[in-house]
Amino acid sequence: MGLFAGIGGIEEGFRRAGIKTRLLCEIDHDARKVLAKRFPDAKLRRDIRTLRSLPRSDILGAGFPCQDLSQAGKARGISGSNSRLVLEVFRLIRSTSRKPD
Repeated sequence: MGLFAGIGGIEEGFRRAGIKTRLLCEIDHDARKVLAKRFPDAKLRRDIRTLRSLPRSDILGAGFPCQDLSQAGKARGISGSNSRLVLEVFRLIRSTSRKPD
C-alpha cells in the first residue's frame, strides 16, 4: 500500500522484492497516469483526505509531501498545507484494526 505514492518508486522496490501493492493514493494527475500503468491491479485513490480506512496490509509506505519542510521550498514546517497531510496517515492508522508493520 502506498500513500503519497508519486510515480511508485517505493512500491516498485517492493514489487521487485515480490510484494504486491493493493492500494495507491496520489493526488497528482500525471503521476496517477504512471501509477495506473505500472500497477494496473492496485486500487488507485486520488486524495488521502477522502480515504476512510486502509485495506488489510502488512506494509504501509508513504512518500510524504516535503514542499513545506524543504529549504528549497516554502519552509512552512509541519503545519504547512502539504506537510500537515502526514496527519492523515496517522488518522488512517488509528482507524485500522490491524496496524501495518
